[in-house]
Amino acid sequence: MYSAELKILDRNTVQYMVDQMQEAINSLSAEVSTKQETIESLSAEVSTKQESIDSLSLELNMKQEALQSKEQQLEEAHQKIKELQQLLGK
Repeated sequence: MYSAELKILDRNTVQYMVDQMQEAINSLSAEVSTKQETIESLSAEVSTKQESIDSLSLELNMKQEALQSKEQQLEEAHQKIKELQQLLGK
């Protein structure tokens, strides 16, 4: 009888430990799922921001090229003015 009671007690203890481990696994699994959703959300946000950065970078490059072109035109105009001033001064 003593042995049978110990066997039942051992079985109940093992079942309790298994149940506790299963609860821990379920809790961790839920936590992993939540963190995965957060990662996916942040990843989508990063992608959106990267697209904005790429678009703004392209726009900036185009404006820099336009500015360089205007600066070159201005330099050419200054050079032309100097040439005309020299012609008038002679």
